[in-house]
Amino acid sequence: MSEAVDWSFLRTTIPIVDMAMYLDMPEDIARTVEIRDGMIVHCESPSPNHVAVSDNIKVAPTRSGLQALR
Repeated sequence: MSEAVDWSFLRTTIPIVDMAMYLDMPEDIARTVEIRDGMIVHCESPSPNHVAVSDNIKVAPTRSGLQALR
């Protein structure tokens, strides 16, 4: 169903988006945006440094022996 809609307007305008419109977006577009207060917010991929810090935080309880935090 989303193939029938011309989504190119998203490149030039920032429309108000409701849940139905978000669910109708092609998956490749929907994965690159967030909806906050009805507005589209472009989501950048995390930097390699961010991923490394996130991974360290995830394994910290295991390394310290604090299994109760998991």
